[in-house]
Amino acid sequence: MENILPFHAASLHPPAMPDPEATTSRRRADWVLLDSVAYIADRPNGTTAQGFTDAGQAVQVSFWLADPPALSHLCVHCPGLKESDFAEVPTIVCSEKDIAIFKIHFSDGPNINVVHRGKHLYFVYKAHHEDPLLDPLRVPSPLCFGNDVFGLLPSIYGEGAFHIAVLRQRLPAKGEYDLHTFSSKTSTWSTRLAQLAPGANGEFLCHKAHKVIIVDGNTLGFVDLWDGIICCRVDDESPVLTLHHIWLPLPMHINRGMFNCASGIRDVICINGVIKFVEIANRTRPVLCEQSNDLSQNSIQHDSDLAKLANNVGDTKDAYAYDGWVAITWNRRAGSDHWIRDCEVDVNDVTVSDQRHLALPPHLSSGHSGKLAGLSKNLIVSAPTFDLQDGDIVYLMCRLETMDETACVLAINTREKTVEDLSFPTERNLYFHRTYCPYALSKHMNMAPRNRKVPCRFKERDYAKTVPNDTTILVHGFDNFVNEAQLMNVFKLFGELSGLNILTNQQASVQYVDRSCAVKAMNIMNGYKLGGKKVAISWGSNTRDKQPLQPLQAHANQCNGDADGYSQSHGYYHMQLKPTMPSNSSSSSVHQNVCGNKRMKLNVGT
Repeated sequence: MENILPFHAASLHPPAMPDPEATTSRRRADWVLLDSVAYIADRPNGTTAQGFTDAGQAVQVSFWLADPPALSHLCVHCPGLKESDFAEVPTIVCSEKDIAIFKIHFSDGPNINVVHRGKHLYFVYKAHHEDPLLDPLRVPSPLCFGNDVFGLLPSIYGEGAFHIAVLRQRLPAKGEYDLHTFSSKTSTWSTRLAQLAPGANGEFLCHKAHKVIIVDGNTLGFVDLWDGIICCRVDDESPVLTLHHIWLPLPMHINRGMFNCASGIRDVICINGVIKFVEIANRTRPVLCEQSNDLSQNSIQHDSDLAKLANNVGDTKDAYAYDGWVAITWNRRAGSDHWIRDCEVDVNDVTVSDQRHLALPPHLSSGHSGKLAGLSKNLIVSAPTFDLQDGDIVYLMCRLETMDETACVLAINTREKTVEDLSFPTERNLYFHRTYCPYALSKHMNMAPRNRKVPCRFKERDYAKTVPNDTTILVHGFDNFVNEAQLMNVFKLFGELSGLNILTNQQASVQYVDRSCAVKAMNIMNGYKLGGKKVAISWGSNTRDKQPLQPLQAHANQCNGDADGYSQSHGYYHMQLKPTMPSNSSSSSVHQNVCGNKRMKLNVGT
């Protein structure tokens, strides 16, 4: 019996994209429209980064980029897992500059390590032309964010630092919120009380953030597309934070009474200190029934006709047909107290003047002849999305029927009332829900493939053929400041160690109880950064080491504290080991404890 996937089968088949090597000769756009719903597929390129979960499960991600309005997408691959091991498709949570946060939701199937079953795991992707990185983002218990919207605020001082923020309302209290923040400098989460400023507009009961924008250099705006924007200075160190509320314009008359799918008709963005807002509305017109179908006017009424229309007796509602759409944009300064109406676009006024788009498909064109063509009034539009650089351009998803699985994306210049571009995405979409968002990652990326294998400066000694039971690997090329305790806490992630010893010339001998653990460590750690340098892994011998391997307890006594886990900061992991360490750690129950207050640089990426 075929397994039933909990998501659209198209999520296993990413769309065809241009050859990465063919795209290196031209300048790519500084931003892309990225499908926030990833694909589960193994499609590596030059953007690929690799990391692993706390239980040792490898995770590989790759971005495939296309110029707007074509959609870019993310591919996620977890070697050894099946499609059914995912409870849902991985999704992009947020992105700013060269950083992206995405999450994976594993199922509770037998292939999933018990540590990860049914949980949301978060990862931080750091884009770079040469060496992208992928690190886990740990969310400590009892925090559980599920589908909460994340805000990402890169440091205005650079250096790769960033804050993550999640705003949750305290119910039933009015105007009180919990702000959960993560700092990459300290690698810790903190929670503070946040309150609306005295006299703030709105005694609203519920603020549900649909997206988060950066209002200025250090302020995030949590946007409820029906209600308004709650602004918060994330770097404010006050024990109680003050929040400021900005109302959004009232819905158009056609949209009043709608309380779902806000992202299907509204969008907000902030460009150079100007907050821009757009709303679209699909018009309808009543369609009268044909006279031949109105049996009430017939002098003879047959039973067969009455039976067909029995369910419609007493239904006096008119039928409706779509009659085009209208879009209105507004703007205001962040510190202003009012909105200014900017542009209004009616589908009847939109022209297609670009020669590339004159030959529109029949279902898009109004059929006008000549140098200027128009758009069809029968199109249903949804998911308006602002251009990141030009606030006059809005992207719209268009389809002929409400439930069509195929759609196109139009770029509309709201000021000039023209079609700037169009693209035909894949069949996978969520109807009126917005699944694509503008991201500026692309200018930090290069899809062209590169040789990721780190050259080994040592001749690899393959003792596997002569001594098949060897469980020792040699680690070459780590930094001088890395000590034995720190190495131990990294390599024990892959299984139970029987000993470890640092040799000469920045080499270390790591011996496992089981050979399969040594194989796993070699496959994953070869080429990763340990300290500031990439290491090479080769086979050692259980009998060739000149120095005796140090017992594990000797290293444990060098460490203080009892904190589990390690946290990342600027590519460093603050690691602390328990004084008493169990002797039977395994890859299925990993204690990721690391040493002391010292730092060890472990960049989990290629």
